[in-house]
Amino acid sequence: MSTTEIVASWTIVIIRNGVYSRTITFTDQDGNPETLTSAEIVVTPNGAAEFSWTQGNGKLVNTGPGAYFLTLDEIDTASYLWPAGHYRIEIVDLSGNVTPCITEGLVFARDC
Repeated sequence: MSTTEIVASWTIVIIRNGVYSRTITFTDQDGNPETLTSAEIVVTPNGAAEFSWTQGNGKLVNTGPGAYFLTLDEIDTASYLWPAGHYRIEIVDLSGNVTPCITEGLVFARDC
């Protein structure tokens, strides 16, 4: 990915005891999918320990070149007792180059 690329972020709003899902697509400057070797969403909640949504723990699934599907089930969302925090997305491209914070934003866990 180019260092001049504009990367959008979004605010993650999780409803406890519900399912949260979202497709995330990484593209180059021309809008073509950017194939990665891995992606990770690191969550730093206020008042709780940092954790990650990854391919390894099954929360982030690679569905094609540059495309990842994030899914959190009812058990996951029920365990988020913190009200808010921050997230950042880390990626590794095919050359092994790590971008430790391609984008970041806010994450909320609410009852409704």
